[in-house]
Amino acid sequence: MLGAQAFISINLGEWAGWMTLLSVAVALSTALHILLRKRDALTAAFWLVIVVFVPLLGSLFYLLFGINFIQRHGRRLRPTAGPPGR
Repeated sequence: MLGAQAFISINLGEWAGWMTLLSVAVALSTALHILLRKRDALTAAFWLVIVVFVPLLGSLFYLLFGINFIQRHGRRLRPTAGPPGR
């Protein structure tokens, strides 16, 4: 029985290591995206704090609520001929 418990603890240790590596990679890539894309410094600082303290959940929240996909899509659809009304 002792051998089975040791095997389980080794697998849990490896799993924890991989999850830590995944958390760090996701947090770093999200932080880089925040620094490059957010124009408002206060908003960028807010998202960075959330991503640093809760890496996976913060990154998921940033993906869902921090990126404005609709505005970007609208810019692509808008004609670039000139100001409206002319």
